[in-house]
Amino acid sequence: MSGRNVRDLAPIAVPQERARTVGTSSPCPPPPPPRSPEVPHKERKDFSTAILDRKKAANRLLVEDAVNDDNSVVSLHPKTMETLQLFRGDTVLLKGKKRKDTVCIVLQDDTVEESKIRMNR
Repeated sequence: MSGRNVRDLAPIAVPQERARTVGTSSPCPPPPPPRSPEVPHKERKDFSTAILDRKKAANRLLVEDAVNDDNSVVSLHPKTMETLQLFRGDTVLLKGKKRKDTVCIVLQDDTVEESKIRMNR
């Protein structure tokens, strides 16, 4: 470097992945991920009342006690039967909480809520 000053040299662009910090051999830490925009207060979920919300899956129904004593018959609301593509007299396989299976016959009942199934426990 005869007669050249350090100021006369052009700066060299170094890619971010290859840039190194002074005194260490490890690469620079990656930049932090961009922050997600703040969720407005109206769209936040309130988990304290989550149990009161309507369920999302159409094939998950809450059990309601039946009026008859027949263990092989269940009653559903007509809209629920239409959603699940069931007809009166169809046989269905029910799976309980403890993964017990039961085969039952479906009947239509207008007095049952849409999110419930009426069966003998």
